[in-house]
Amino acid sequence: MNDKIIQIQNFINKLIFIILQIVMFCMVFMVVGQVFSRYVLNSPNQIVEELLRFSLIWAVMLGSISCFIHDEHISLTLLLDSVSPKVNKIIQFCIHLIVMGFVMVIMVYGGLNLSVTTLGQLTPLLRLPMGVVYSIIPISGTMILFVKSLQVIQLYLECKNQEKAAQ
Repeated sequence: MNDKIIQIQNFINKLIFIILQIVMFCMVFMVVGQVFSRYVLNSPNQIVEELLRFSLIWAVMLGSISCFIHDEHISLTLLLDSVSPKVNKIIQFCIHLIVMGFVMVIMVYGGLNLSVTTLGQLTPLLRLPMGVVYSIIPISGTMILFVKSLQVIQLYLECKNQEKAAQ
């Protein structure tokens, strides 16, 4: 079961990495074009600026999913490093549940409300509904919840395997 969980996490991470590569390539292309139009043509393109801003928001939110997959987000491990392995697992389990609660309330529920509320508001230049721009918040929140659920299952299986090994 642990291998399946790792495979699912690796698949999600590869998919996000491919999407991020495409977004970053487009952003680099837009920045180069923007620099050219601003300094050579003396005519900056404001549509590109708006598109870059929204692309950066999406890139950050998608990148956060990858950070949660690899546990690379900012964390203080002083307490975890100073306790026994059994207490460490309990604390990790509690941390996962707290993060899942936060993500569920703030990112999924709050982000969904924000997206729905702002569907009628259009961006100044692209004329996109702001709800579309904000939709990445509940999307990434849902993915983070899924990843965290996999990590909780993985932690539970590790505890069960340790109990079996101890007997």
